Amino acid sequence: MSLPERFTRVDELTRLDHHWLTPGDRCFFLGEYAARQGYAYSPTNNLLINFKKPMDRRGKPEWRYKEKAIREIASAFRRALAPVRRRAMPSCLCRRRRRPTILSTTTVSLACSALQDSSGGML
Repeated sequence: MSLPERFTRVDELTRLDHHWLTPGDRCFFLGEYAARQGYAYSPTNNLLINFKKPMDRRGKPEWRYKEKAIREIASAFRRALAPVRRRAMPSCLCRRRRRPTILSTTTVSLACSALQDSSGGML
């Protein structure tokens, strides 16, 4: 597993790396991706590069790595969200996209599927 067990909050020091965030934004993340460093740079880079494989790779031999990355990220989110599952979960928007991708929606759905109460509703 290449992602940590807990979310990290963006603070004043790390906010400098994310110019689109304002001081009033509350943002949390799992793992650090090093842009332009390639998959061999770190296990997290490898995981996220596989996660970001474009849809035109479907049906090709490397697609299984994308599916594995989706499951691994969903599992990491489940573990990280478990301690806060009874609190309201904030929604996340990527300022560079107008809407979430199907695969990011799939990942969130997998992550949240285990966070249901006994009546089947989301907590």
